[in-house]
Amino acid sequence: MKYSALDIPPDTLMAINDYVLRGIPPGGFLEAVLEDRLVESFNRADIRNTEAMPHIVWYMYEIVPIQCRGSREAVSAWLSKGGLTEEPESLKFVEERMKRAMQVEP
Repeated sequence: MKYSALDIPPDTLMAINDYVLRGIPPGGFLEAVLEDRLVESFNRADIRNTEAMPHIVWYMYEIVPIQCRGSREAVSAWLSKGGLTEEPESLKFVEERMKRAMQVEP
């Protein structure tokens, strides 16, 4: 299977990116994904996100910084920090990775 950010529902992708870049709370479904709570993730997902789950998980592990995922404590700390707003170099790096993930490969 080929994974792609283009196969993630646009509102879900925007919520992930807003969380990472600006520390905006992503909502219950994505919080469960970010906190590595698999069963809760599927319980909270709508049909679009259930179908896109392999792509969402790929994006989490390939694009989303490890510092802002993996546990409730990590997510809480990231929200308190406000994302990457105070780290211009990291912000630029992650934004570039996000843009590349949106490109269609030939």
